[in-house]
Amino acid sequence: MGRIKIKKVKERIIYYLTQYPHLRDNDEKLIATIWKDYITQNYGSTTKMSGYYVLGLLADGSLPNPESIRRSRCKIQETTPQLRGVKYNKRKSNDDDIKGDLNTFDDGDE
Repeated sequence: MGRIKIKKVKERIIYYLTQYPHLRDNDEKLIATIWKDYITQNYGSTTKMSGYYVLGLLADGSLPNPESIRRSRCKIQETTPQLRGVKYNKRKSNDDDIKGDLNTFDDGDE
């Protein structure tokens, strides 16, 4: 994966989901890829960087928030069908099944 110069996290997510489809269904890989790119761009090579240093960057808020990455990925895939992963439709189908089950559930205790 090449080094890119993108400052906004949302733009990075769109770039990676477009260029590397295997990241569309795996938030951990997407987060790791974005962090590696961000660290390389701002702090130099990651090959000689200790895990302790990376954890310090995370603790200090110097890395993009993993929850923000996940939520942004969800929103992007919701509005941009071509960036959805293989598992997206399966997850949505399961969501619809659960919603249907909840709607037909009748608790007679009330």
